[in-house]
Amino acid sequence: MANAAAKKAAQQRKQTTSIYFPIIAALNVFHLFLLYALSSQSFTKTRIAITVFEWIGTYIAYQGIIHDAEVSNLTRNNKKQTDIAGGIYLDILGLIVLVQYGSIFIGSFIDWLLIICPLGYGLLKWFGRGKSDDAVQETEQDEGLKKELEERRRKRAERRRQKRA
Repeated sequence: MANAAAKKAAQQRKQTTSIYFPIIAALNVFHLFLLYALSSQSFTKTRIAITVFEWIGTYIAYQGIIHDAEVSNLTRNNKKQTDIAGGIYLDILGLIVLVQYGSIFIGSFIDWLLIICPLGYGLLKWFGRGKSDDAVQETEQDEGLKKELEERRRKRAERRRQKRA
């Protein structure tokens, strides 16, 4: 059974890679082309550092999308779902692409979005206002699971008491 799950995960990884890798590679290559063709500040240390930072973020988002595709495929339990694999990593990728192209066409102040947006999201989560529906569902499932486990423990303890008597 585990071997079948591993094969399914590998197949999902391959399929996700074949979809997202060409898209992300094309976005980054086209960004480089536009950056050095249209921007007058192409070779400053700051611009190079920001570009490298964006590439690292793109790589992390890409790996997250692939991992999420594998995990979501295994947790579906053979149910047909039309959800796009990637979760928050797709949002991160979208933010990075927005910043990449925004910094070329609008101005370099857009680069601050890479710092402000994650901090804002983190603060919302910290204060509990950014709870998603998934988090609420997980909490409800956890409570149901806790009740079920508590009921099992109670029954086992009762059976042990009956054996001793």
